[in-house]
Amino acid sequence: MDWAANLRAMSVDDDYEEIVELTARMADGPIKQIHDFIQLVADSIARIPILEEEAADGGATKESPNVLTLTLSLALDEGVQGELHAAINRAS
Repeated sequence: MDWAANLRAMSVDDDYEEIVELTARMADGPIKQIHDFIQLVADSIARIPILEEEAADGGATKESPNVLTLTLSLALDEGVQGELHAAINRAS
């Protein structure tokens, strides 16, 4: 978030203001995705005692444990990407 805020605070020539803003907006989606993932991790950690109980009730053992997998996937907004490419082409 600091990166995007710092980018937005930069003083640039008027011709490049749109490019700078769109570049900063490219970070918005991944920042939210990371925030949501951190919340998922925190919620999952809080549920570990319950998950352990459920796993034991379901027959999980040390030899055949129940596994909790958390995956972070990041994606850029294709609309913002398109706008950025168009702005770069206009400035060229």
